[in-house]
Amino acid sequence: MRLCHSLCFALIALLYSLPTLATPLQPDPNWQIHQLDNGFQYRLYSVDETSDRVQIYLWVKSGAIDETYEQKGGAHLLEHMAFNGTKHFPGHKIKALFEQSGLAFGQDLNAYTSFKDTVYTLSIPENDNELMNEVLLYLSDVAQNITLDETEVAKEIGVVKGEYYARLGNTQNPDTYYMEKMSKFSGYNFKQLIGTETQIEELNASELKKYYRTWYRPNNMELLVVGNINPDQIRQVINKQFSHFEGQAPVKKRPAEPEFLSAGLTFSSEQIKQSRLSFNYLLPDTALVTEQDMFNEQLIQFTNAMIRDRLGRANELAGSPFLSAQSDVGTPTYVGNVRVFSLGLEHGEKQIKSATHWLTKEVKKIQLYGFTEAEFNQQKQLYLALLSQLSKQATSEAIIESHLTLLQQQHTPISQDDEQRLQQQFIEQITLAQVNQFAKQVLVNPQKYQVTQVSHAAAEPYELEIWQSEAQQQDVKAYSEEQFISNFNLSAKIQGQGEIINSAAYPQYGIETLTLANGLEILLQPDNTNKGEIYFHFSALGGETSLAPKYRAAAAMLADVQLASGLGEYSAKQTVQQFIAHSTDILPFINKGEHGLAGSTTNEHLEFALAGIRQAVSSTKIDEQVLQHIKQNFYDHQRIARIDTQNKLIKKALYGNNKYEEDISLYRINKLTSQDLIDVKTALFGSANGFKLTLVGDFEPSAAKQLINQYLGSLPSGDKHSARTAPLWVSTEKTERQINMNFGNRADLRMEFVYQGVTPSVKQTYGADLISRMLRVKLTDTVREELSLSYSPYAVCDPMVSLNYSHCRIQIVTEAKDVIKAKHAVEQILSNYYSQGVDATELSLRKSSLETAMLDTFKDPKSRAELIHRDLVYGYQVGEILEVKANVASIDKPYIDGLIKQMLQQAGQITLVNLPSKS
Repeated sequence: MRLCHSLCFALIALLYSLPTLATPLQPDPNWQIHQLDNGFQYRLYSVDETSDRVQIYLWVKSGAIDETYEQKGGAHLLEHMAFNGTKHFPGHKIKALFEQSGLAFGQDLNAYTSFKDTVYTLSIPENDNELMNEVLLYLSDVAQNITLDETEVAKEIGVVKGEYYARLGNTQNPDTYYMEKMSKFSGYNFKQLIGTETQIEELNASELKKYYRTWYRPNNMELLVVGNINPDQIRQVINKQFSHFEGQAPVKKRPAEPEFLSAGLTFSSEQIKQSRLSFNYLLPDTALVTEQDMFNEQLIQFTNAMIRDRLGRANELAGSPFLSAQSDVGTPTYVGNVRVFSLGLEHGEKQIKSATHWLTKEVKKIQLYGFTEAEFNQQKQLYLALLSQLSKQATSEAIIESHLTLLQQQHTPISQDDEQRLQQQFIEQITLAQVNQFAKQVLVNPQKYQVTQVSHAAAEPYELEIWQSEAQQQDVKAYSEEQFISNFNLSAKIQGQGEIINSAAYPQYGIETLTLANGLEILLQPDNTNKGEIYFHFSALGGETSLAPKYRAAAAMLADVQLASGLGEYSAKQTVQQFIAHSTDILPFINKGEHGLAGSTTNEHLEFALAGIRQAVSSTKIDEQVLQHIKQNFYDHQRIARIDTQNKLIKKALYGNNKYEEDISLYRINKLTSQDLIDVKTALFGSANGFKLTLVGDFEPSAAKQLINQYLGSLPSGDKHSARTAPLWVSTEKTERQINMNFGNRADLRMEFVYQGVTPSVKQTYGADLISRMLRVKLTDTVREELSLSYSPYAVCDPMVSLNYSHCRIQIVTEAKDVIKAKHAVEQILSNYYSQGVDATELSLRKSSLETAMLDTFKDPKSRAELIHRDLVYGYQVGEILEVKANVASIDKPYIDGLIKQMLQQAGQITLVNLPSKS
């Protein structure tokens, strides 16, 4: 039984004393639910959405918790074996089928195992009936005809062990530690998900078959299909493939789920980059079955938002003594419906006592005085803004993921219309008194959890109790209404008008470009695919490398400091609230070769977004207390990064004394002033000349032009922003190093390449993507499938279009005894590419996969905006990136062989092997 003490009963009583809405929730009628005579159930959802994809999930309602002692790790291993051969798809035929269709293993074909479930996920293009039939045949094989050959099982155990070693790093993660403590002795702890090293090694085909025959039964599985489908056709195929499936899974005898433990916890690890204190308050169970349950759930979420915004604003009103203050609805275990309000502070190393005092007193203020009317009304406004986003059509992937999650939690999935109706009903009925009453009853007897990077700075749990008791005895004062009221109006403060001096139309892409007198270039592409949504990018060449190296620290911190300082006379919390209320987000960035802003808005708030861009570009507001917090946080991050010997060796080997690739000076961080930040802001954002603005989405062009002219046309001109012209030094040498800095029995192999001299182009961007795909497939086929040495070999090539060099990386995690064998295998793959070039058939398959992926990408206005803006910034031909078929067709074997020679064979390279520590 899950813990439910007197507090829990009191909270449940409170929830059900609220307005009675006992009407049962009605299941989403868009789902067609069918059941075969053998008990197998399937669900179909027909939706016409922009991705043109169909999602097919096979849900097995058993996982790691259903294993016997001898089967530990078996549920996860069985999931792996489903891709290693079935009755109708022997060997790796299913992967070959997907590759021939231009799809990718790991992206379009995948699976996962949890304690209670195993889910196989497939995503295919719509209107491909032949592929759909093959996929359903394959999933029927997974349900009943996985080949469990002893030799293949033994090989796959090597792959799973590679995954085990890859996960070892998570044991020093504070969230994993917390979960482990919460689930101790229950059977639901992190290490039991895939088994221990010994348990994995002792698995065999016989035990795997027992688990398979016990739980992969028609009454213990469901199939979900979502997309632009013909339900009648799908139903016929499912009936044919799954009706002869026999047997019944037994009643599950699962151990009790973990109870919520109220005892305090402290955790320290070198992985911790920021000290954090959390007060966790137990919430009542919620099973979404009636409209009353939905009201209760909305009350929980609404109250959490009130707490979150109160803590953030209170921290600002106190002069920002802490880096951040927040609240979340968290799940303190891996399973079940136990949830908490988790109130947290990110604080300095020596602030744990003051953090405990402050958080205790803020909670006491809520208990004694509740929230103000101003806070309540503001939260309702934000809630309505978020509610408006629900009206937008969800993708097939979002629909199936949401539905499956609700089913797994034993909730009633309802339609989007019903969800909107009930949320609107909630906001009309909820009162401030109800929120205050709920918060008062929830915020008692917290569990306290502290994480810190250094163990000597950690407080003992009993000390946290003492400090909380001390603060609880102190008097506190209520906040006034005025402290939470802000008449935020960006547009009223902006004056000016620009002039369009040039324009061009590209009707084949639906694109128009403009040039303003101040040097700002604009690309407009109206697209109402995502109703009401607009995506924008505003950036220029330059970035960090256009500044003197001494300004790198300022460039790295500028965006964070300004985001946390707010705009004009408005605080950061007030600014964020208003951007939410206007359905707008703007994220500033400064990378090595580019700087600017990116974000999204809606057509009714385009004026607010453009006014926000201008204000963000023009603002030099720096909150000194915020600066000190971020300086300390950044200093700690950089100090801890210096412990990473792997990265230090790689940077030194590839970049030598390149000042823009080495670690940022701790001295510079300490000496950083607000004036340094203002100097960098002025240098990078003081002139509009050279900036590019891309707008893609549901807008009216003439209205957009007028607003752009008004808010951005009068930005100052000045010197034109441009990329750094002097080349940055990179190595041409090939070196090898071996270190012993790993933990457990894990070994890491990293090969990193850097090549100076590649001329960026759209063709090269496609080519680098192709090389990445070929390397990943070849590594998977060889290192994972053939040799069974690693779980997920990784490879990527990046042309680094904003700099004068390209970069490639290969990374593999193995058992220590296998790393040299893996290294030799990778070297052989590369040697074959260097001497023979790519295989023509292989190139054709990867080109098909790339073409499919890019065509899918460009159906999404958000992704398209990012890529066509990149081309605009780097001076490529307008719309060139959108010519997917032509770009892919232009890449032949001589071109890709030549690119491999440049980016890999002729590149500077370091091969680093990191073995377990000898200590």
